[in-house]
Amino acid sequence: MDLLPGYEVPMRPGDGCEPDEDPLAAARRELVEEASIRASEVELLTMMRQMPASARTREHLYLARGLSTGEHQRDASEADMELRWVALK
Repeated sequence: MDLLPGYEVPMRPGDGCEPDEDPLAAARRELVEEASIRASEVELLTMMRQMPASARTREHLYLARGLSTGEHQRDASEADMELRWVALK
């Protein structure tokens, strides 16, 4: 999860699908791009709308297992973000 400085608001990796990209492929790509993590297994947990009355798109939430990490290469817009492991209970 990314934490925005001064806010401590966790944000999951993800930014949407590219044209003609399926949600599972987008989840795998975003996990690598935003956290330098590769998963050997990715399972769809649920699809939801953040604010159902106004949302036009669905959010797909996945569980990733068999993780391996690499060195994270940040771009300028991510310079203030901190990556942190968070236990889900």
